[in-house]
Amino acid sequence: MCSSDLWRKANDRDELAWSSAIKFLMARKFNVDRALVLYQQHEIMRIREGLKYFDSSSEPLRKELAQGKFTILPSKDPNGATLALFNLYLHEPSEVTHQTVLQCVVYQLDIALEDKETQRNGLVFIYNMSNSKYSNFDYDLSQKMLTLLKGCYPARLKKVLIVTAPLWFKAPFKVLRLFVREKLRDRVFTVSLPQLLLHIDMASMPKELGGGLNYIHTQWMIMCQKVAGEKNGELLT
Repeated sequence: MCSSDLWRKANDRDELAWSSAIKFLMARKFNVDRALVLYQQHEIMRIREGLKYFDSSSEPLRKELAQGKFTILPSKDPNGATLALFNLYLHEPSEVTHQTVLQCVVYQLDIALEDKETQRNGLVFIYNMSNSKYSNFDYDLSQKMLTLLKGCYPARLKKVLIVTAPLWFKAPFKVLRLFVREKLRDRVFTVSLPQLLLHIDMASMPKELGGGLNYIHTQWMIMCQKVAGEKNGELLT
């Protein structure tokens, strides 16, 4: 199915609620034309990757959500941006599909974006490569996640922090950077654990990243279930 067909399918829906429309407008600083392009790309991406309708309580998504591979931290960066954490060492490419991982990510991002502060102050994406092996890395999945974040999702991506990148990551990183707009390239940083603290306060980081934050992923999952239940499972879609 080509992009035009996907867009026609995505456009076959009721009028977009203001609570959803405002997210796209804020993500593009209330430039209506740019917000409409973002909305179009968002809807096409949702259909193409199977992210329109899914049940967070069904397997294998329930298991993917529970393990904490991707999570939203209960803390902010110094500018008030929400912190999203992806722990690469928990990813086993042979055991989970791209669709399930992306469903896990957008489900939590949808919940996080219900918060007005997240809409206003944006998102910092932390790609934690600590304790990871080459077998944990999935180039195609990384490209899809970058595509999602760079121009298909209504969150103001402030920066991407790649933590403790191993030597083998240098080559794929050079290629991945080609998929990122020049403006965003300046916001992508490869950092060591000490350098991470130049971007985020120690008190806002979990202990495994050298900080002092105590957080329990299951508590965030309970919050997600509550918000999703109030929205009847329909957030941005």
